[in-house]
Parts: sequence; structure tokens; C-alpha cells
Amino acid sequence: MSIAKIRIKLGALELEYEGEPAFLTDGLPDLLERVSSLSDQVAPPVDETNASGTHQTAALPEMSPLGEKVMTLTSNSVAARLDVKSGADLIICALATLEIFGGKAGVSKKEIQTEMKQAKSYFQAGHINNFGKNMATALKAKKINQLGADSYALSAAERRQLEARLADAE
Repeated sequence: MSIAKIRIKLGALELEYEGEPAFLTDGLPDLLERVSSLSDQVAPPVDETNASGTHQTAALPEMSPLGEKVMTLTSNSVAARLDVKSGADLIICALATLEIFGGKAGVSKKEIQTEMKQAKSYFQAGHINNFGKNMATALKAKKINQLGADSYALSAAERRQLEARLADAE
């Protein structure tokens, strides 16, 4: 039995297929038409630094592909809406900003620390000094997951809760 492979990339949208060769003749034209229409609705790739090399919080399009309004918030605004009180809270805030508004998945410690510093009204140098302890607190509370050696993400339950809280605060 032979297997066909195809990979299509249109801007930020990428699709990969591996399976029956018959699909390439029977289903591919229809798939290409659908992917083409979706590519107009997908946000362009996000650049996290501006021309001067300063970190920028990513902006999403005004409307999602489902036609829902999409909010764009900075780390400082997210921290205010989540009423950040501790270093662990600020880590969760940074992850929420990067994942929900930046579209990132699997964030490194360095990226988290950089985003924490963007919440200027809430960030304190002690948050970096106690970063390991604060990460352990968030992990133990199952608010974040460790995906790899240096890759972290919000837990699914925490992300749903934060999305609801941020939407309610609008």
C-alpha cells in the first residue's frame, strides 16, 4: 500500500496530509478551495519585536475566523484584569498574554520572564529572583503544565477560566 504526503503553507496557515493517494485526486481540489478561503481569515505571522528591537505584545485581527470579536490586551492590562498579587500570578498573566493574545504554544522561561517585565505596574525585580519558586507554585497548583525541558503552557482548565475572566472584564 502506498502513502501520499502533501504539505500546504499559506501565510500563517499550514496543512499537512499523509494518507491514501486517492485523496490527492478526489479530495485535494476541494481542500485547496477551502484552505484558500480560510487563508484570508487567518492572521499573518506575528513578529514579536518592532523595528527598534523592543518587545511588542502581538495583536490579533479585529474578528476571528468565526466572526467573534477578538480582544488585544497588553501584559499590564491582563495583570490588572486578573488582579495579579504574586509572582506566580504574574507568571500566569504572562503565559495568558503570550498564549491567548500572542498565539504562542509552548513558551520558554525566558519568554515568560520577558513578558512579565512588560506588566510594568505589577513587575518587581523579586519576581525574577523567585522565578523558580513561583513556577513550582503554579505547576503544583496545576495552573500551568511543563511541556518539555524549557517549555510551559497554561493548563486547559486554567486557560478556559482566564479566557472567561478576560472576556467578562471587557
